[in-house]
Order: sequence, then C-alpha cells, then structure tokens
Amino acid sequence: MQQNKKVQVVGIDYPCLDYVIEVDHIPETNGEADIYNESWQGGGMVPTALAALGRLGASGGLIGISGDDVYGEFCKADLEKHGVDISHIIMDPGTRTDFCISVAEKSTQGRSFITRWGNCRRMTAQDLDPEYIGQADYLHLCMEMNEINVKAAKIARDYGVKVVIDADHYSEKTEENLSLIDVFIASEKYYCKKFPEGKPEENLKKVMARGPEIVVFTLGEKGCIGISKDGFFKLEAFHLGKVVDTTGAGDVFHGAFIKALLDGKTPEECARFASAVSAIKCMRLGGRAGIPDLETTLHFLKTGQVRESDFNMREKRYQQGLAILMNKN
Repeated sequence: MQQNKKVQVVGIDYPCLDYVIEVDHIPETNGEADIYNESWQGGGMVPTALAALGRLGASGGLIGISGDDVYGEFCKADLEKHGVDISHIIMDPGTRTDFCISVAEKSTQGRSFITRWGNCRRMTAQDLDPEYIGQADYLHLCMEMNEINVKAAKIARDYGVKVVIDADHYSEKTEENLSLIDVFIASEKYYCKKFPEGKPEENLKKVMARGPEIVVFTLGEKGCIGISKDGFFKLEAFHLGKVVDTTGAGDVFHGAFIKALLDGKTPEECARFASAVSAIKCMRLGGRAGIPDLETTLHFLKTGQVRESDFNMREKRYQQGLAILMNKN
C-alpha cells in the first residue's frame, strides 16, 4: 500500500487537456476566422480547482484516471507544477486522455467547447483510497452525485471530511443525495432548472434544509447568491475592464472558495474572495494561465488593481505547450 501524502483537499475527476484559441468570432459554415492567441493548458473541473488551490497556497491531491498518452503526461505535469499531489492519478495503458478545443470569442466574450472524450477506463470503488480521502479536510466532487461520487462522499462522512460539489448541471442523482453534501455550489443553469420561480432566499433555504451547510449559486456576470447559518447574501460580480476568456472561471471559483474555507472565512467572505480570483483569471486565455496567487488576490481586494505582470511568464509557458508536448522544449 502506498504511503499517503497529507493534503488539505482531495478531488475526484478525470484530467483533460485544453487547447484554447481566441478568435474575433466563430465563423459560419464554410467561413473562416483568424486565431489571435492560442494556449495548451491542463483542464477538467476538479483538476483546475485544485490548480487554483495550489496557486493560492493550499494543498490538494487528485484521484483520477487519464490515458497514458502525451496529453495525460502533460496534465499530470501541469498539476504537479501547481503543487497538486498526483500520486493517485492512474494512467490507463494504451488509452487516450480527454481533449477539448476551447474557443474564446472576442466579439461576445463567450466561449464554446469541442470535445473529444478519451477512452480510458471509468473509475471504480477500488480506485478510491479511503485513507487518502480521510486525511483531508475537504473532498471536492463535480458534475453530479453518480455512483463513484456517492461512494467517495460516504467515505468522507465516515472520516468527518466535509464534501464540496461543483454542480454544473441539474441532476436528479444530485438532488437525491443532497444529504451527503456539506458545501453545495451550483451554476446558474442548475438554479434556473430547479427554481423557475420563487424568491432566491426562500429557494436557497429549501436546498439547505435538505442537508448542505452552505448553498451558493454562481450567476456569471450577475455575481452569486448564497445562504448558510449566517444568513442569506447576494454579491455583485467584479467587473474588470479586460475580459479575455471565461473558460474555467467556475472551476477556479470553487478552488478559491475552498481555500477561503480553509482559512476560516465566513461563506460570504469566501464567495467574495472566490469571485475576485475568478474575475482575475478571466483576464488571460484559458482556465489556468490567469489564476492569481494569494498575494495578487489580496492586493486586488485591497486596491482594485491587478498586477498583470504576475501572469506573463505563466502565459508564455502555456503558449509553448505544443513544443513541450512534442518534447522539443
């Protein structure tokens, strides 16, 4: 049995490689568009949240499976560079890693995704190391409470580990297992599907009554709403003059929120901190090049100013990603 490294947050997900491009507009059929910028970055909802945690000074580790191709190697190396423990990532022999082309559209500030799913095997209960999960403070899950996430959450409960979920879309499986979730952070899509009407505060109280201690819904450029034992709150988003790409903004929000929880902040303070980190991230292409460190974030919250020079080396490294993949750099 491998000796487990102490980490504050354990996440469960499949690594993905993102090829991110910036265009003025997405062309119509038979049309064309120029690429202004491109970048190769590690992706995936939980992996990117853990990368944000690492940048902000917390420790995390990923339980996941990737292909044993060069994309999988790149994803592992990128996580490791962010201080994420990769000892529980399994590289499935002879298989491909998930790959996503992320298109950032300047004219709309929107993004689109074209995904080629890998063919590595799916996780089983045997891939979950109870001792590794049990030594953490938080377990971070994503998407929905499927069989593996439910199993992991139950392990976490047995060890007294808090469970956080990034609920990107509405799911009956998640609704059925809200009692296993301590920190429920979901998207605007989830909120609109679950609550076509009603007052936000009353709606969030209904979710909290079913188990979670903290409930937050992120609403994009409209900010976020949340509730806990401290009461209901609504926060406006930080509107920075420069928005390049919103890819990974939600993933980074989750990582930053957990970091603030680790630091003993109130849920509203956590949401404000996470909103700032997410907004700063959007100033650079891709989900990871613009993730600020703790000093940069605190400076922004105090002064409203972002020291963009902090990201230049990171951006350059990701722009060279293809050369790294081809072992030429």
